[in-house]
Amino acid sequence: MDKYRYRVLLALGGLFHDVGKLLDRAGEKAEGKEGFGYAHAELSYKFIERVLKNKLSPDDYQKVLDSAFHHKPKNQEQKLYQVADINSSKERSQEQEDISDKAIKRLRPIFLGLEVDFFNSQLDKEYYIELNKLELTKNVLFPKEGTPVDKYADILKAFESELKKVDFSDLHKAFLKVYHLFYKYCWCVPASTYDRERGTRHYPDISLFDHSRMVSAIACALSTNKERFLLVDGDISGIQEFLFSLTNIKGVAKRLRGRSFFLSVLPHLVARALLKELEYPLCNLIYAGGGKFLALFGYEEGIEDKLRGFAKRVEEALIREFGGKLGFVLSWVDTREEGLSGEGFRETMKRLHERISLQKKRKFSLTMEVFEELAYGQGDGMCPSCMWGMVEEGKEVCKWCEVFLELGNALTKAKYIAFDTHMWLNRWGFYLEGIGGVYLLEEPEEDLEEVYLINHTDFLEKGADGFLFFANYVPKNEEGSTLDFERLSEKAKGDKKIAFARGDVDFLGLIFQSIKEYSLSRLATLSRSLDLFFSGYLNEFLKGSDIYTLYAGGDDFFLIGPWDQLVEKILELKVDFDKYTAYNPLLNFSVGFHIDRPEVPVRFAGEFAEVEEKSVKREKTRIISEGEKSEGLPHFSILNEILTQEELRDGIDNSKELEQFIKDGHIGRSTFYRIYTLMKYFRENRKEKWWKFYPLFYYQIHRNVKGGEREKFVKTLIETDKDYTLKRNALFMAKYVIMKTRGVSENNRE
Repeated sequence: MDKYRYRVLLALGGLFHDVGKLLDRAGEKAEGKEGFGYAHAELSYKFIERVLKNKLSPDDYQKVLDSAFHHKPKNQEQKLYQVADINSSKERSQEQEDISDKAIKRLRPIFLGLEVDFFNSQLDKEYYIELNKLELTKNVLFPKEGTPVDKYADILKAFESELKKVDFSDLHKAFLKVYHLFYKYCWCVPASTYDRERGTRHYPDISLFDHSRMVSAIACALSTNKERFLLVDGDISGIQEFLFSLTNIKGVAKRLRGRSFFLSVLPHLVARALLKELEYPLCNLIYAGGGKFLALFGYEEGIEDKLRGFAKRVEEALIREFGGKLGFVLSWVDTREEGLSGEGFRETMKRLHERISLQKKRKFSLTMEVFEELAYGQGDGMCPSCMWGMVEEGKEVCKWCEVFLELGNALTKAKYIAFDTHMWLNRWGFYLEGIGGVYLLEEPEEDLEEVYLINHTDFLEKGADGFLFFANYVPKNEEGSTLDFERLSEKAKGDKKIAFARGDVDFLGLIFQSIKEYSLSRLATLSRSLDLFFSGYLNEFLKGSDIYTLYAGGDDFFLIGPWDQLVEKILELKVDFDKYTAYNPLLNFSVGFHIDRPEVPVRFAGEFAEVEEKSVKREKTRIISEGEKSEGLPHFSILNEILTQEELRDGIDNSKELEQFIKDGHIGRSTFYRIYTLMKYFRENRKEKWWKFYPLFYYQIHRNVKGGEREKFVKTLIETDKDYTLKRNALFMAKYVIMKTRGVSENNRE
């Protein structure tokens, strides 16, 4: 039997090894047969038998069936599953003696297990994930309080029904389908809760899907007959510069969308190429997204040479196609001594991050001798769109700008995405020599190696091999065409401008290091959970809005839209993120807004938004380093004002009243602008305690605001119950109102 087929069978066994726990909670009873060790193992055997029997050859079927004997192994495969299960479940050391049996039968959000002393992130309330098949809706994804509803029997029935429909004539595709069915139905099922047989209570924050896929990955790695693992980290550099190096010639929005898609799927494509190179199934890809991926392999002679050869091949392909604008580094660590859980594993991951950081400083080290030869493009001149590619004779833009334009058009029509090692012509997509291709489809095609339904989980009935989430929402007009930036600006109220918002999760490295019981399973769960919000839920969240997704996934996003709508939408997203992460104060994101005309070059807008985002992060770091209270940390930088969530929300709400003052003629817009300049000067000179501010401020109010509205106007901007200090968000409110009232006539005033 070839190596890949053997590992796929091991991976199938890993997925099914603990499925009996689902049957047990659904009310099925074991018969008490000897040889299994525990009732759930016998139920796993029972389930494998009724789902897979007669679908595989006797030898293949037996290898999967062996996984049910992982507690009492008698042969090599059974022992392998036992070792994989032990390695995957070592994190089960958090015991909760004060939680009722009923409560602990539900999955807890992984975010509840993150804790840093400064943030005091230990929460008083308990949350659970409801039992539902995976869908990108708030009702399904978000944790809940209260009494959970018992839906185990419903989950089992739907899960088993779909599993029985899987065709095993192509083992590779069959595994992909089974893998994604486990994701669809077992993402919400806890891997371990109260174990009556062992008398233990395990904190249930690892899903049956995540535990099982890690057992599959470890079992495949153990197939080298050495209990020695390699954790491999891939990193694509230059993403931000590559994305924004684009001029505003015709079709810029579509090219941006195509580039963003290319960058979002590139780590998936490269990771799959590495899996194929080393003959491992998809389960050994721990996560991919945000320009990175992490994979687990078993150690075997020559593997490090293969890894170096692969890294060089990818590097050469990126230099050849993009002239060094994108780079790639691959780094790995040996976990022979530390294992895959506990403090040793935490140190392993630290070493891996240090190595990848060092590798990134040695960009193109594998191809330095041939860099110029590879990077020198052929053509008649420089591309007017990207300003680095070479234009072929008779073409207006370079090859890749044409590809990105085509992808940008296709994304609005495509329902499927496919990965394949071959170049397929006459399809929307791209191909990188030595790596593979990605193709967008309106209908599934069996000839392609891996076909995924985009942003929906009902893949089996739609003829796909699985599903893939990525943020691709764009607003459209009534005819179904994508709105360009000019049209977006017209939808803004007041000043006809658009906003560019860049955001990402704060202190991500600290978050991953704050996992109390550190393990590969928890690392995989946390990565998947964050990506599920930004790559998956964000699409559902933006539906019906005028917000344009430039990119989102992993832990960050870049959105574009009418300036006033986008600010409101980001605030809503922050509220949803808080709910999704069970209100753990350690989990936050920072956003920088840049507001400008629609014709501003996106590369400049992106840089300006990044500057704003970094200013928020610097302020957070300052507050924390100086030991100030963590309540009220700033999250937003907008109109050169750094604000907390509460200050931005309060500022927008109060601005509506100030805006109405101008529209109703209670104060002229030019007078309001004079008041703004007074406040601005006062804030800029607060160290000198500019004493003229208050008499000048009240003079303007008394002279220009109607008597009945004066007190209300003052209270909106001044803390009248706190020594009459200027509100922290007063300047933001003033700027916001000036923008919202652009075009309001001074004649409105009576």
